[in-house]
Amino acid sequence: MKKYFLIIFMLFSFSKANSQVILCDSLVVSGSQYQFAISINTSFIPILVDYWVTTSNSGFVLAEDSMSSSHVVFNNPATAFDTITTCLHYLNTVCCIIYIWDGSSWVSPTNSPTVSWDCSPNSPLGCYDPGTGMGQFSSLAACQAVCGSPTPSWDCSANGCYDPGTGMGQYTSLSACQSVCGQVSNITPCDSINIIGSQSQFTMQPFSNLNMYQVDYIVTTSSVGTVLGEDSCFSSVCIHSVNNFSATTNMPYDTITTCLYYISNNSLNTFTCCETWIWNSNFGIWSKVGIINSTNHFLLSKNKLVKIVDVLGRKANHTNNKTIFYIYEGGRVEKKYIYD
Repeated sequence: MKKYFLIIFMLFSFSKANSQVILCDSLVVSGSQYQFAISINTSFIPILVDYWVTTSNSGFVLAEDSMSSSHVVFNNPATAFDTITTCLHYLNTVCCIIYIWDGSSWVSPTNSPTVSWDCSPNSPLGCYDPGTGMGQFSSLAACQAVCGSPTPSWDCSANGCYDPGTGMGQYTSLSACQSVCGQVSNITPCDSINIIGSQSQFTMQPFSNLNMYQVDYIVTTSSVGTVLGEDSCFSSVCIHSVNNFSATTNMPYDTITTCLYYISNNSLNTFTCCETWIWNSNFGIWSKVGIINSTNHFLLSKNKLVKIVDVLGRKANHTNNKTIFYIYEGGRVEKKYIYD
């Protein structure tokens, strides 16, 4: 019981301490000018930011993320903005920071704009940070005292119900929304990937449902984390090219993982789904192991087991401490290594 209260006290103290931390002072940017990630550099428990948004210097929204400890941004090479602004909304506070591309990395100038607020132009109630330091109010509380706070409301999306934050949602309660729109859907772009090619060179094409989501970025890695291909998508047709080759073994990898970053068209939130593939030498095709999405659901079809083989394709039994493959009807393959 004492340990239980000690844990509660530590978590409470951690929350209070971190509410005083300005998150923009501890951000780390990694990646290229066109594709990069912004994360919080802290020795504490990872902090889930309520809302991230990055915009260009002209106000174009480049990326948004909700309830995440990191923020992935895709800067279209066609426009290649060299100045961006990232804002973090956390525990009823907001901080913003400007980054400039110096030719090799994203750096922050010493004088970022002061956080300020204006009444929202897009809804009858609410406040926003214009990112210029020129907002009418110096604190969020002062802005909300004049402009008001949006009433909670909900709208439907491909991923369930969400609060648009404007007070103008179609439903006044979450239960009313879910009774019409249902719970969160497990349908993702990973459900519709088509692969064409050989083991060493192939293309992938997810078929986007434009009524539900838009794929922004695809990356494929080997079983040891080597990036084999990455592509940004700026249209409904997205083709992802992969060159599968190990510089260590001079052979193609037999296990790869492909991750898709996509935006729900209704909620405008960014989601991730990943799919693992294994090269099936018996059929000469890539077979999927299963689908792992950002809500941590592992989806497997319930097909009949055809046979079990080892890494050399020989018939095998259920064996511990050895890599074996379960081949099912329909071509699905599960790769397992079971410890004693």
